Amino acid sequence: MAVWGTGVLEVRPSFQVQASSALSEDELHVTATVKPVVEDQIRAWFFLADPDEREPWRRNVYRSAVQEEVVTPQDGATFEWRLPAGSVPAGRYAVTIWFHYLDGEEWKHLDGGSYGMAPIDFR
Repeated sequence: MAVWGTGVLEVRPSFQVQASSALSEDELHVTATVKPVVEDQIRAWFFLADPDEREPWRRNVYRSAVQEEVVTPQDGATFEWRLPAGSVPAGRYAVTIWFHYLDGEEWKHLDGGSYGMAPIDFR
């Protein structure tokens, strides 16, 4: 289930996320820094969707490319995306970031949400 909150959130005992988004005239810059307690292979991506949308994976205006990292407790990892501002229709959108982890040979949902990021107005 998505976590909607502010600041650094501990979403399960083995996973912390700190996220940010910033829109300039040229691009949207989204980052998520993760710190697990155990080594995990993690996939991450983000959606832009209506701020009231509870299932942005179903209804969105944009889905980023998926990034995949093996993340260690010592190093953590930062996932980073840049999107040209003109590639998204004008509107107000929530940025939500989503994570899956590899369990054996199966990818499983780990967490997702806005992590305190305010909706962004594209003009």
